[in-house]
Amino acid sequence: MVYKNININIFIRLFILSCTSAALVYLYNYNIMIVISLFVLLVVQFISIFKLFNSVNRKLTYFFDAVKNEDTSLILPESTSNKSLRNLHKSMNYVNSLISDIKMKNASNERFLHELINHSTTGLLSIDEHGYVQIINNTAKDYLRISSHVNIKSLKRNNIDLYNVIENLKPGERSTVKISLNNKLEYFVIQNSVLKFHDKIYKLYSIHDIKKELDEKEIESYQKLIRVMTHEIMNSIAPITSLSQTLNRLLTKDGKKKSISDLNESIISNTVDGLSIIQEQGIGLTNFVDNYRKMTKLPEAKLKDINIKNWINSVFILYQSEMEAQNILFEINNNSYIESIFSDEHLLNQVLINLIKNAMHAVKNSPKKHIYINLSSFSNKFDISVNDTGVGIDSEYLEKIFIPFFTTKEEGDGIGLSLSREIIKKLNGQLNISSKLNKGSSFSISLYNF
Repeated sequence: MVYKNININIFIRLFILSCTSAALVYLYNYNIMIVISLFVLLVVQFISIFKLFNSVNRKLTYFFDAVKNEDTSLILPESTSNKSLRNLHKSMNYVNSLISDIKMKNASNERFLHELINHSTTGLLSIDEHGYVQIINNTAKDYLRISSHVNIKSLKRNNIDLYNVIENLKPGERSTVKISLNNKLEYFVIQNSVLKFHDKIYKLYSIHDIKKELDEKEIESYQKLIRVMTHEIMNSIAPITSLSQTLNRLLTKDGKKKSISDLNESIISNTVDGLSIIQEQGIGLTNFVDNYRKMTKLPEAKLKDINIKNWINSVFILYQSEMEAQNILFEINNNSYIESIFSDEHLLNQVLINLIKNAMHAVKNSPKKHIYINLSSFSNKFDISVNDTGVGIDSEYLEKIFIPFFTTKEEGDGIGLSLSREIIKKLNGQLNISSKLNKGSSFSISLYNF
């Protein structure tokens, strides 16, 4: 509408200008005063048109400069006598009002998001391509001891290990790290993602405190361990107590010891049998305690460079003949791009051999006997998985198989997997399992910072 009114206004002025120009040409040779008057009128009309254009351009320039400077306080008068300009002012004021509303909504949303980020229990940190902190919430400030508008390199002064984890973490990766805060050891999971915004690249880190979860898991593990130990110890002590009472009755009468003349062959035989059973139970209890000592006194890791290919080939040769004798298909897939790892070969062999033996037991009665080991490497992780096509593990037992002395095998002592997990933890790694009943199991070892 404004555009239409301005066009009509310009058209009328140009039409009058054209008529004046034609009259000036037509009356040029007649009366000099009329010619001068027409010429003056022509100049006035030119000036009027220029003023119209300049007025509109000036107002548009003011308006767009105000928009560019995010100034929404500019209000153009809507009471002007010029209808075209009045409509133009109304439209520009309306657009300015819309921009002001959008700014207020954006500011409100920004405040809301800022408060939301600050109240998050997960630490959030965003840095630009040059390492300068753009966004950091209060939780991350507490964890990292840095503020906004500083370079992430300032973290070196507070915690060089944490800085190295953040600096070396690849997009999409996550890492578990422990740091000391206020003389307390804290555990965090840090994850990295990359965002591209307005042709700029930002790294976004989320930092999650997992100490509470770890404490809860640790308490739960201790409770499970105590239940299993109590069960095993009571199973050994109960028959010893019962037999002791039985033998006491055989060798006493009315609370007094029987004399040798009161003993017969039957009493002596029962006493010897009872003592043998007590001895067996005592040996079993001693073995149980010895196994517990193995769990609590792991040898110190002797780290050295291990050639992956040579190491895994030696394991393959060790079990090749036994696998063939049991008709088990045994294969190794080495997809690692690194040639060596820095770890303890003896401890790794102890874990790997235990996992292979478990896999052989799992496929013993399986129609498809297949065991395969996969090796792969990433930027900060080396993986070994032992997979089988055996009977699998029921889901109700999956969370229990790493509990010391828990076993589903009649001949098992229940410390193999527990000991293996403790060894891998000692080597700065993790041991996990995935399994489906009647489909098979996969035990995966992940070694970090190898």
